[in-house]
Amino acid sequence: MQRDHGCGNAAIAGMAMLMAVMLSGAARGEDYGPGNAAAALQQLSRWRCSLNLGCPISADAYAALTGALAGDREAQYRLARLLERGDGIPRDVRAATGWCGKAAEQGHVAAALELNRLRHDGADIPADETKIAAALRLEVDKGHRDAMRALADMQVYGRGLPRDAEQGLALLRRAAAAGSAAAAEDLSKLFLRDAPGIPRNSAEGFHWLAESARLGNAAAMLDLGSMYFNFPDAAMRDPVEGYRWLMRAALVDNPAAQEMLSAVLARGRWSAPAPSSRPIRSRPICGCASRRARRSMTMRTSGCRSSRT
Repeated sequence: MQRDHGCGNAAIAGMAMLMAVMLSGAARGEDYGPGNAAAALQQLSRWRCSLNLGCPISADAYAALTGALAGDREAQYRLARLLERGDGIPRDVRAATGWCGKAAEQGHVAAALELNRLRHDGADIPADETKIAAALRLEVDKGHRDAMRALADMQVYGRGLPRDAEQGLALLRRAAAAGSAAAAEDLSKLFLRDAPGIPRNSAEGFHWLAESARLGNAAAMLDLGSMYFNFPDAAMRDPVEGYRWLMRAALVDNPAAQEMLSAVLARGRWSAPAPSSRPIRSRPICGCASRRARRSMTMRTSGCRSSRT
């Protein structure tokens, strides 16, 4: 009995030592960035990670890491998203940005769009922007609408290629003409803000936001409705148009539009509150999501149609 007990203790100690060795691999997000990932992969025993047995990262993250190091742009972007969320791998935003850059350099359009967003948020981008622009041009030549959006942003702000606002606007107009609601919204933002080389033009901004809304962008419907009520330039305000766009957004179950429209109805006059900065409730107020409520709204607004198309 004592011999069996001793063997049991030895087995437990052996398992503990084995687990310690198995868990001694890379464990920090920064270890999985482009500059350190190859060394990190060498520390990960293929058998224990493929089986997800004591591996410091998940099987999905291990597969993405392996593919990313092999030069697969989809795997690079997938690894970036996992690192950004800390999903199955230690979270590290800078490492995520690095892999996003690697994917974008190979023409991964979603990665390029994400890099544009990060740049506008003030992030440092460790990527070859000239290479990204050249890769995006190949996707644009294939008619990829989001590639047009990504390259247009780089063209307007002069990143990776010479600054040329007109060429950037032309790319966005081409994408919008091909049915991209997001490109039309991008155009609106450029005309409503002080973008480099693009004079502010409220009429053009409203026009392109309306185009985005007509292409089915519910967020654009909401923004347009709010702007027609609250735009700083009184000459651009039009409560009837604002009400019409809020109604369209509400009828496609946009909670913020339903909330704003309910406030307008409660006031009983052509005015609306400015958009609230607090988080939008996940459920619309007053049962606006129900068919009965939407029919009620429609009945209450019959006869209030705008003559505009």
